[in-house]
Amino acid sequence: MTLPRIESSPVRHAAPPSLGHDRKKLAEVQALRAVAVGLVIVFHLWPAHVPGGYVGVDVFFVISGFLITAHLVRELDATGSVDLPRFWARRIRRLLPAAVVVLVATLAAVLALTPQAAWQRTVVEIAAAAGYVLNWLLATNAVDYFAAENAATPVQHYWSLSVEEQFYLVWPVLLLGLAVLARRRAGPLHPWLLRGVLLVAGASLAYSIWFTSVSPSAAYFSTLTHAWEFAGGAILALSIARLATTRWAAMVRTRALVSIAGFAAIIVCGFTLTGATPFPGWIALVPVTATLAVIAAADTSRSLWSPMPLLSARPVQLVGDLSYSAYLWHWPPIVLLPFALGRPLSLPMQLAVLVSTFAAAWASKRFVEDPLRAPRRRARAPRPTFRPVYAAAAVSTAVLVATSGAVWAVVDHRVQEATQTADAQAAAGAAGLDPCFGAAAVLSDAQCENRYSFDPELVLATTTVTADEPRTTFGGRLQAFEYGNRDADTVVAVVGDSHAGHYVPAVRALAEQHDWRVLLFRHNNCTPSAPTWQSPVDTDMSDSCQQYRRDLMEVLPGVGVDVVLTSSVAPRYQQLGATDAELEEIAAAFRLTWQTWVDAGIPVIVLADVPGPAADVGEVRECVAQAEETEAPCTSPRDEVVGHDPMVPAARGMPGVTLLDWTDAYCDAEVCHSVIGGVVVYSGGAHISELFARSLAPYIGPHVLQALGSPPAART
Repeated sequence: MTLPRIESSPVRHAAPPSLGHDRKKLAEVQALRAVAVGLVIVFHLWPAHVPGGYVGVDVFFVISGFLITAHLVRELDATGSVDLPRFWARRIRRLLPAAVVVLVATLAAVLALTPQAAWQRTVVEIAAAAGYVLNWLLATNAVDYFAAENAATPVQHYWSLSVEEQFYLVWPVLLLGLAVLARRRAGPLHPWLLRGVLLVAGASLAYSIWFTSVSPSAAYFSTLTHAWEFAGGAILALSIARLATTRWAAMVRTRALVSIAGFAAIIVCGFTLTGATPFPGWIALVPVTATLAVIAAADTSRSLWSPMPLLSARPVQLVGDLSYSAYLWHWPPIVLLPFALGRPLSLPMQLAVLVSTFAAAWASKRFVEDPLRAPRRRARAPRPTFRPVYAAAAVSTAVLVATSGAVWAVVDHRVQEATQTADAQAAAGAAGLDPCFGAAAVLSDAQCENRYSFDPELVLATTTVTADEPRTTFGGRLQAFEYGNRDADTVVAVVGDSHAGHYVPAVRALAEQHDWRVLLFRHNNCTPSAPTWQSPVDTDMSDSCQQYRRDLMEVLPGVGVDVVLTSSVAPRYQQLGATDAELEEIAAAFRLTWQTWVDAGIPVIVLADVPGPAADVGEVRECVAQAEETEAPCTSPRDEVVGHDPMVPAARGMPGVTLLDWTDAYCDAEVCHSVIGGVVVYSGGAHISELFARSLAPYIGPHVLQALGSPPAART
């Protein structure tokens, strides 16, 4: 369908030869693509050396905004309209075939190389990638604190393709709408287009700066936080003709220096930004502006300072030509090969991945992309029909989604079976019938042969602890999840961050046994201590965390709690470089908070933080599932994962406070274990799994009962 013709300004806006944007292929744009994909690939292979290589994605966004807008504006100028079915069909033919081939190959590799424990998470992302909504799924998971710590899947890089496809879907409609508005207002087309694009750019940039400061992980994947980057390219496309009529076109040497500076700025960003940099936000203005500068500089070949000889070199142009396919192919082997090899990638394997990426990219472009991009038209057809293109897109997407759903359902059935087995064993362990199940293997006096070995039947039953119960608000602002009997006389509070929340299964089991009401006061990534110290962790210093800390001291004592269990991921501060004096300041802040509870007659039980797995262990359930040996798999060096926990010295000797420090149960003299008593200890990063938490109930319960049965001053 072609929409009605819209009259446009009679002024021609094609860029004049003086800037060279009328060339069939822009060497500087291909060079930008080469640099962008190079940064991304090197970042993923050697993140410690190029920690900001992710800015390559933003370079791609700017290029897309520039080229697509230029194409659409030319069509509006020539015909007064945009043939939307034709535009979208061309995008499908350009992008979908290679993307589908890589997804199919990746799905097959996942089923062949990875343990079932990793399948569900991966196939969900494959389905989302096939539907070009993966970025929103990842944004949602980034907000979910537990899901945010999941290891990357082999298709996670498709998030940027999802953002681009959403841009291609919306952008021509937006420009066409602006053209309709220009016609109704009887005004020239291009000023209206420019006003509309500027409005989008300004709104998106403002939102990006705000949302990146509030939720940087989610903001990174959001289409709305990146829309201004596409719009930046669009603004240049709408302004390039006017730019060519100014002195800029004659300033060849200046343009050459600007081009060099632009490339230099992009590369510097790749080496200086890190994963801790809030991004995109305002800092993304640097690579975006640099990309725009390179495109605006255009052809500078007439200058002795020109980088064009390098930019036009065949290897650079070839990498630019292969950039899309290379981006698709590079990431799956980086994720999947360690599963196949049973170890992290060595330097030779990393170099092999680099070479094979471009080999696969060349084959993909030669045999998949190019033949399908511009198929021969039938001679008798007055105009091409796009129904086969849309049908192929719908079928390929449906098949990928259906296949992923089938795999997910099969694994889910096996998870349910494993969970039933685990529930029976957990119940037996809680009743003392299995003295070697889970934590009992190291906390009881039993001589257990399976102390650090795992039961394969229980691996799929390893799940992350989440809080999904209704919330109750106290004092108008302090919220708690509720469990157990809401009318019970005894109220037990679990207080802290997510490393306190992962004890909830144990406390819930005790609540069912003793008829308690349980309140979970949890603020993820927020240390539950008095707000009297300057934390190096941004989330600690957020307004919501600071308010939570004050509420723990001001509101919680009046809630009617009988005992508090508290924990926190406090050892991270030593890992972040805190000095002894700073660690003592943190310990004092904990004591100040606990003292307010003890003064209110509430005994406190402090659970020292768990060691957690080492970084190279990754997601423990998946590591254990692929381990060749069942005895002590996926261990971590003790000196690497056990740090100074400020809660421990703070609790020692403090009246009214009981300290439970089980570090020596998780760890022997040399290593800390990921499996105890047949059960996988961790799920979701360094959080203990729900099954292991339940096995702790018999060892937490006596301390809670003792605290409830004695006056606060007597408890030490």
